[in-house]
Amino acid sequence: MFVQPGLAHVDPDAVRDGITSLTAGFIVSYMVMGLGWILVAIALLRTKMIGVSGWFLILASLIAISPAPFRYLPLAVAVTFACGLRLGHRRSS
Repeated sequence: MFVQPGLAHVDPDAVRDGITSLTAGFIVSYMVMGLGWILVAIALLRTKMIGVSGWFLILASLIAISPAPFRYLPLAVAVTFACGLRLGHRRSS
């Protein structure tokens, strides 16, 4: 996100054609993010803090790893849904 605009001034062909190490960095960052959310969902499922929405969170995390154009949208919806359900079950004292 921040590398490409700076690189465009120095070498415009590199942005258009791609740099192997830069592409690998993007792929690794997507995988780490998806794996992190999968681990969070597993931890929440194991502690029974969330129910079925945890499985949707895992599925959305797997979609976030894929090269789909809007890969973050399902993850954002799943996180919002899981947290919203959890907060909705709180009892007011």
